[in-house]
Amino acid sequence: MLSFQQYLKEWGDFNFPTATVIVNNINLDDAQARQELNRNLALASTGHSVNPYTDLFRTTKVLNLYGISLPKVTFTNMEEGEEIIAVDQFGAKSGAGLCGKVEKLNNLDETEYFFYYSYELQDDGHYETKAKIMNADELAKHIEESEDDIEEE
Repeated sequence: MLSFQQYLKEWGDFNFPTATVIVNNINLDDAQARQELNRNLALASTGHSVNPYTDLFRTTKVLNLYGISLPKVTFTNMEEGEEIIAVDQFGAKSGAGLCGKVEKLNNLDETEYFFYYSYELQDDGHYETKAKIMNADELAKHIEESEDDIEEE
């Protein structure tokens, strides 16, 4: 029996991006796992999308494999934009100690990782999107580089 990717290749000369995701390690603290996640996010956000929600939905499926769920996102500008969402792997941690004091209750101020999603409408009417998981240092560096690019234009 053919795999889905083999079936598409046999069906014609179409270049459908397909990803086979095998998750060995899902801990975001591990640099290799984060690199694998970002590779899978890049595969999910390639191609020509008719709206930015299509690739966001694909990346959400990949993030779910790593225990990350995103809140509902509404794009206010349909031409271009960026979204930065603080993420907690496996949901926000909360709980109480034996004395009854709440240790942490859905506090996203202490998050270590961020989901970065950008989209831009191209001349052909399709969207180019990029998705990545970054820590705070990588995000600050990315924003700084983006500001430098804006200043050059």
